[in-house]
Amino acid sequence: MRFGLVLVCFFILLMGVSVLVAYYFNESNEEVEPDQIVVKLKPEYKYLLSSVAQTGFGLPDLDKTLQKIGVAKVEQHFGFNPKKYKAGLPDLSLILRITYRKTISPLTAADLLMRYKYFEYAEPLVIDHVFAVPNDSYYSISGYLRVLQAEGAWDIHKGINDTAGVLIAIVDTGVNWKHADIKDNIYINTAELTGITINWTNGTISGGNSIDDDANGKIDDVIGWDFMASSGGAEGNNPFDSYGHGSAVAGIANARTNNTIGVSAIPWNLKLLPISCSYGTSGTLYKGYEAIIYAAENDADVINYSAGSTTYSTANEEAIAYATGLGSIIVAAAGNNNSASIVYPAGYPRVVGVAAVLNTGVKGASSSYGRHVDVCAPTDSIYSITSGAGYNSSPLGNLTSYASPIATGLAALIKSAHSDWTNEQIVNQLVATCTNLDADNPLYINMLGDGMLNAAAALTEVNPIAEQELRLGFKEVVTLNDANANLALEQNELFSLSLSVRNYAPCASSNNVTFTLSCSDPDIIILNNTYAGSIPKDGYSILENAFQCRVSVTAVTKAVTCTLTAFADIPITANATMTFSILISAGGVFVWEGKAEAGYSGRRIRDTLTAQGHSVFYTTTFPFSFATFSAVFLSFGMVSTTSNNVTRLDRMKMFTAIHNHLLAGGRIYLEGNDVVGFDLGYYLTDVGDGQSAADVLWPLLGIASADDGSTNAINNLAGQSVACTKGITFTASTQTKLDFIDRFTPISTAATAFIESDYGNVAVQNYGFSNQKSFIMSYCLNELTDCTGANKRDSLLYRIMQDFQTAGNALKVPPAVSISQLDANHVRLSWDAIPGVNHYVIYAAEYPDADFPVDWLMINPYLTDNNIDVEVPSPGADKRFYRVIAILN
Repeated sequence: MRFGLVLVCFFILLMGVSVLVAYYFNESNEEVEPDQIVVKLKPEYKYLLSSVAQTGFGLPDLDKTLQKIGVAKVEQHFGFNPKKYKAGLPDLSLILRITYRKTISPLTAADLLMRYKYFEYAEPLVIDHVFAVPNDSYYSISGYLRVLQAEGAWDIHKGINDTAGVLIAIVDTGVNWKHADIKDNIYINTAELTGITINWTNGTISGGNSIDDDANGKIDDVIGWDFMASSGGAEGNNPFDSYGHGSAVAGIANARTNNTIGVSAIPWNLKLLPISCSYGTSGTLYKGYEAIIYAAENDADVINYSAGSTTYSTANEEAIAYATGLGSIIVAAAGNNNSASIVYPAGYPRVVGVAAVLNTGVKGASSSYGRHVDVCAPTDSIYSITSGAGYNSSPLGNLTSYASPIATGLAALIKSAHSDWTNEQIVNQLVATCTNLDADNPLYINMLGDGMLNAAAALTEVNPIAEQELRLGFKEVVTLNDANANLALEQNELFSLSLSVRNYAPCASSNNVTFTLSCSDPDIIILNNTYAGSIPKDGYSILENAFQCRVSVTAVTKAVTCTLTAFADIPITANATMTFSILISAGGVFVWEGKAEAGYSGRRIRDTLTAQGHSVFYTTTFPFSFATFSAVFLSFGMVSTTSNNVTRLDRMKMFTAIHNHLLAGGRIYLEGNDVVGFDLGYYLTDVGDGQSAADVLWPLLGIASADDGSTNAINNLAGQSVACTKGITFTASTQTKLDFIDRFTPISTAATAFIESDYGNVAVQNYGFSNQKSFIMSYCLNELTDCTGANKRDSLLYRIMQDFQTAGNALKVPPAVSISQLDANHVRLSWDAIPGVNHYVIYAAEYPDADFPVDWLMINPYLTDNNIDVEVPSPGADKRFYRVIAILN
């Protein structure tokens, strides 16, 4: 069973008497737990917390879905103390963790839950990776302290008998708290001492009164807490480290100094709170963000987190905001990717990100760099305690896991010397007194934060000013604000943009920023190219409804690159110029595929349709809208191999674009295994109000029901006589991923297009109530194998396009709806029953004069009778326009 947030995987290779250590990142790039998701209740549904049980919420419809995915446990995601809550902080009680048994994608499971109106968000449980591992145990000294000018700092202040009560928390694999070189610095929670015996020789804790004396939610937590005392997820009050990583980090941050043995640490002898998120010698950490919350609620002044992930998590960012809001400074490793990829939590707002450099100031070979780095620490000749009685026998290495606790120790020493300072002042002192490293790193100018830590300067300089430089990053086009509000930029249309920009600088902001927009493409005419705004410290700025533009009257369909340039009253050292693209929609055929590689059909569809005389626009970027396109071809490929390539924003964009296009009478071809059958869960998200993507899109795509399918290689894929596939057969495929091949049941106005022998219906052709047409297939067109002498894949595309271009319905006609007035506020809808049909779906639109209403609303799904009484929106005759579709049992 999996419980956590942080994963450590290591390879240890013995060569003679030396030990070479490396950390291992999951080669499959899976950044989420495979059987857990995190959800957040909307505040108005907080009352549901009182009915949450082991496997449900006490709501029949929601609990039925949980049973469907094999729910094993519903529980609070973050342990926290409600008494610590302050107005303005995230309400962590609303965030829940769901563990389930069925082997489906966490994205799929999350989307199944997001179909219900109760949730603000649902997301996979992100895995973090610890960035380094200590070697084995021998005595030595820590030479990096001289580079930090630690002696100069100690001349001003040492953490001996600290009167400020500064507390450092180490969230890691635990701490060897009985080690002679750290045990005297271990924090003792005297409120929980009753009846407890701490054995400082063998590292055991016994006794206790089994009472939560200090009411912090943890019983007998006398020297910290173990969030993973066993592989089953049990917790305990002994955060002892059997692995070593946490002990090394703790020794660097706060080993006992000036005690005649072992190693020294920057803050000398402050108090240290050990927190373990690991069991045994597994080398795996769990519940890291919950541990951060625990540390903050127990008044930790500085929290060290030598772990991270390149995957963003909304829940984790809220946990960080909660912890920093309680008053903790969080310091985190910037990552060992040797890239500018943003690592979290170092990349979250209000977290100090630390990179590793050599003692000479040159960037460490594996250290990450870029916008999320705030400071650097020297990492040559670092020695520390181990999980045994001794010390590592060789330097730990130039890794950010060991750079982070150096910054943690210095931040704590500053806090000890200036107990009346705010956290903002402490972080400013830490950052502002760094030594600039640009001259030593010509390839990484402005990519190593404010430079290398300088302890002496941090303790002596008065009111230092951090480099007043902004470090920006373009986040996203939030939305297009076009004249007719269909999210498509059409010929001669006025529009503006809403953009999101992030500032990563922790100590620099500006209220005087001017953004300018430029575009070299003549089809984008910029009428107002400036936008005045502000940039906060370490936060986001939204450029709302900025830059008035017009599309030229002769524009053609294409992706246009725009340049956003920021000018401020202080320098911008990262991404003063940012680029993004927007799509001009001026007709033709739209072709999209998830990635330009094997397992997708986009390029084949593009080339085939172009050869057949169609004007085709091809892209791997999903648009906001398909308006103006005569046909849309979407290749999701073998979904489960690429599920990490599409963000949640893209998923909502996908639903909106597909949904609106179908309602407007559009034509859509959609292919991919596992795309449709299980709540369209990999890519298409919820629509709120208790309706999932499946509830809304299945009928629009001609599907009465679908199942997730199983593994099935093509044996005989036979086209059916009632569809455009008549006479087309495939007997083989080169598709490598053949599990979760969806099977469909069509509605009465749709038709089965392909039947796979001994398996079932794997394709549906549909003509819908909004005059839309669609073709869905579970297999990848490009991977189908043509018979000798025939190109059936191209023939199939030709037929699909013929059907898309033909007016009228070649399949079945939905029944017409008659309306009779019952009273001033109600009408009765009736239609002719269809033999063999037992369920109907009714839609309404508020545009009775429109040929193709674009805002259909499902008002009652799956009726068993061929009539229904509905309430009209205003007294008098109903003004709405109704359609019915029929669904077979």
